[in-house]
Amino acid sequence: MAEQARADAIASADKQWRRYTEPLLELGGQVAEMWPEVDDDPQLRAELLWFLYSEIGAGFMTVAWGNDHHPDFFPCWGQVFNNGGNINPDGVYYLSPIDDAGVYKLAGFRGTLRVVDLQLGDGSVFAWGKLNDECSFGPTLANFDLDDNATIDENGWFEVILSQERPAGWTGDWWKLPPKTNYLLVRQFAYDWINEVDARIAIDRLDTPAAKPRRTAEEIQGMLDRVPEFMYASLRTLDVPIHAESGLGSPGLVNNLVKIDYAPDQAGRAGQWYIAGRFDLQPDEALILEIAPGECRYWNLQLANEVTNTLDFYNRLIGINGSQAEPDAAGVFRVVVSDRDPGVWNWLDTVGHRKGFLWGRMDRTNDYEPKAKLVKFANVRAELGPDVRHVTPAQREAEIRKRRMGAQLRRRW
Repeated sequence: MAEQARADAIASADKQWRRYTEPLLELGGQVAEMWPEVDDDPQLRAELLWFLYSEIGAGFMTVAWGNDHHPDFFPCWGQVFNNGGNINPDGVYYLSPIDDAGVYKLAGFRGTLRVVDLQLGDGSVFAWGKLNDECSFGPTLANFDLDDNATIDENGWFEVILSQERPAGWTGDWWKLPPKTNYLLVRQFAYDWINEVDARIAIDRLDTPAAKPRRTAEEIQGMLDRVPEFMYASLRTLDVPIHAESGLGSPGLVNNLVKIDYAPDQAGRAGQWYIAGRFDLQPDEALILEIAPGECRYWNLQLANEVTNTLDFYNRLIGINGSQAEPDAAGVFRVVVSDRDPGVWNWLDTVGHRKGFLWGRMDRTNDYEPKAKLVKFANVRAELGPDVRHVTPAQREAEIRKRRMGAQLRRRW
């Protein structure tokens, strides 16, 4: 009898596990259907499936770990969870679901990064793992920059209450929580990865009991059921704008750069303009990107593959920012995009990708027109002129090692 009970328990556990995992089996074909780019490219297909596998972890963090009653910031995008669509190599991102009826306390240390921004939005993927009608990450409802919207003491400490109404008796900083808010995203952008100090931010909900109850079996089942839903929805929200001819699929973006304001409806950050384009290079070609951002708190340029996974930014020079790049005598930044090292300082490495995305960000300025020029690789130095800074192989090796060290010193987890 005991043996039969044991066998039944094992069979029940196996059935339950299959309930959670079998929906994952359908995703490979669904994702390949979304991205025809992988049809005749086994390397890109393998990278897409690697991306899909990482979405299991991202889905668990977002819809199974995330909790709006007992919130805890978790890492949502990065080198491992490379699922945000052209995520910023200079960025560290944290996320927590939010209940728009809740009262939350945010507290911590500002650090010394260039940008620390907290964003509230209505994103069904982030909160429930489901698509909204627009197949988007949802509209941004509010952005709070710590430098503008928080009182920071001499030790770098701040405290803010986030709620629909200011709590009675609270005289400190208060941020209004907009109706329909269901997530809080923290963006931290650094120029100097080694010497700038990341912010440290804690979140607590004040209108629920402090002790977190044990999850019921039904709650756990519901959370795990949502992981495949999150994976499909997250990938679909990237697929739609990438392939839309009115969006990133526009032929006019090939070997070109344009400015885009994503803040209103695509989970972009208010006050931040985006630079978008696509590269399509033959082995003997290169692109020269040109920007002149003027007075700008932060800017960057970067590369991603054909499915918008940012290229390996720990170990390759696929991104450059306003601290790393060198301008010419007129204050213009010109950056070479190629699959070989051109021997000049401002270089973005395509890491063997012939096609992919060009992306960038400009903080609090749009007084510029980015440019891109397709040239022969052999003519790069002539195009840049005699004053451009040259780099030896040994210097490039040291630059990559410094980059990798800086990446590991960030608060990624």
